[in-house]
Amino acid sequence: MRMDTNGWMAVRTSGWICLGLVCALSASPTALADLIGITGGKVLVDGKARDLSSVLYRIDAATGMATMIGPTGFQNVGALAVHPLTGRIYAHRNDRTAQVGGQLLELDAVNGQAMLIGDTQIGVPDMTFDSSGNLYAWLQQGSFAGLGSLSRQLVRLDTSTAAVTPMQPSGLNVNQVGLAFAPDGTLYMKSGDPDASQPIPDQRGALFTLDASTGLGTFQTWLSGEPANALTFGPGGRAFTVDRNTGESVLQTIDLQTGELTTIGSIRDASTGDLLQITSIAGATAVPEPQTWGFILVMSASLFRSRRNRQNVASRLPRRGVR
Repeated sequence: MRMDTNGWMAVRTSGWICLGLVCALSASPTALADLIGITGGKVLVDGKARDLSSVLYRIDAATGMATMIGPTGFQNVGALAVHPLTGRIYAHRNDRTAQVGGQLLELDAVNGQAMLIGDTQIGVPDMTFDSSGNLYAWLQQGSFAGLGSLSRQLVRLDTSTAAVTPMQPSGLNVNQVGLAFAPDGTLYMKSGDPDASQPIPDQRGALFTLDASTGLGTFQTWLSGEPANALTFGPGGRAFTVDRNTGESVLQTIDLQTGELTTIGSIRDASTGDLLQITSIAGATAVPEPQTWGFILVMSASLFRSRRNRQNVASRLPRRGVR
């Protein structure tokens, strides 16, 4: 089959259009930033602790400046993770006052609105996905689900039902935990309080690795500071954390070999300049939803069909100079 110049131009033009559709439609809110983060925790008002509403933000990993995606409609959301295969955003809400104890949520990437998946009945400071889409979390406190005797260990969460599957005891007595899988598949855990039995002045940041199949932990190195419970991997495979010990949320990177913390800057709302109380961060993943891929395929087919019809019509017209 011979294709004329117009045919080749049609293929090339349609190809560029399809590529443009892929790029444009895959640019979800998580694609517009290196990191996402969520606010929460408590603030003192007239000497009384009040819960902060949890709002989802995009965070520039180079500056710490944040752009609001939207409120979740919940409070006390303290853990955040992005599914590596679908780009869906999951979060965990800790509620010590309610009998549910904790809840697994899915967040809308466009407006931040939370959808309740189910009650976990545990306290979770941080959680993370492995490369296959399995969700792991750190069990920080006791629970209402028959796990009251368990704490400070790795668990798995079912993203469909919120069911909790405990791993073996970690052998670690840590607080202020951040949890994240590195690009090479290593599961890291950082702690701002590596020994909860010691008084607060003795706290010191530390970095551990965890065996995802057993939950057992191994000490790696001391940190040069005491970052709070937040850990993720972002651009260039760098490890990011948040330090909240100064009353504000400061974005930092961690050298996994030396434990050295490098400050990027305070996390602020880009539109107002206000300091944000960030409780968790996660590396952004942008994957078009199934309906997006369907739209791309339909548009591609329509473009080629339209060009084919035009070529068929043109082939039936008399050529210039031919009688």
